[in-house]
Amino acid sequence: MVLEAGRRANDYRIVVKWHPSEMPERLPSPEDDALARSLHRANTLELLRGASAVLAVSSTVALEAMYLGRPVVFLGPPDLEGPFHPPEDGGGLRARNADELIAHLEALIRDPSVRSKVLEGQAGYLSRAYAALDGHASERVAALIRGS
Repeated sequence: MVLEAGRRANDYRIVVKWHPSEMPERLPSPEDDALARSLHRANTLELLRGASAVLAVSSTVALEAMYLGRPVVFLGPPDLEGPFHPPEDGGGLRARNADELIAHLEALIRDPSVRSKVLEGQAGYLSRAYAALDGHASERVAALIRGS
């Protein structure tokens, strides 16, 4: 889906970041190597900070992207057996095919109001499902450790 969207809307630069425990694979064709850069042991936070949008299936990296203020597009249908459904719970967007992915990326990159709405939704999702984005997370951890 991602490579097809990249081929059709060829003004995007795709970076594929492999999980450190996975062996990187070649992309399906040599043309895809020109379209997408494949990295294995790169600095994930640095990549997220440089991204206009982050694409994920289901990953803690998606949460990190949300905390860093990057819009996230989740790929494919939700895993109905799993507990992690940010787009359906107000955080990020979901693309089930290349057409939806292209539309989401176009809107996120070219329309500041769409980007702002998605980022607001992600911040709300994080506050509801994880912790408030109030700058006091360390204080909450310390209080938990102290038992207060």
